[in-house]
Amino acid sequence: MMSPDDFNRYFNRLIYNALDWDAEQYVTNFDIYEYINWESRNVYREGYLFMGLPTERSTAQPPRDFYIYILPPYLDKSKIGSAESDEVLFKFINNEEFHENLSLFAAASAMRQDAAEQNTKSIYGQKAENYRKKITKMA
Repeated sequence: MMSPDDFNRYFNRLIYNALDWDAEQYVTNFDIYEYINWESRNVYREGYLFMGLPTERSTAQPPRDFYIYILPPYLDKSKIGSAESDEVLFKFINNEEFHENLSLFAAASAMRQDAAEQNTKSIYGQKAENYRKKITKMA
């Protein structure tokens, strides 16, 4: 059985893939990414994108102009707090359909990772991809 932290980790993976970028983690073992410019508008501002809580802000140094948080859907809402003037918080509200599809995506992804044979990895990889597509179409 997966924990809320497991579901949040797979949710973060879905969000990262939906962003369609290749940014590296700015802080090892934290889903924090340096967010720099908006090329199509010729805007240059330094900031961070967090897939986590504002309490993780201190892990991203040096300080920047803005902080964007995509809050984990499986957490105690009392841990969120309020946003500072340079922060934007995105709260995802899930429903039963989303939770079921995320559960299946997470399970297929975990099974793919644990599978010994390439054929089995491929089967679970395809299942995970199908659930990923289904979830991203729901948004």
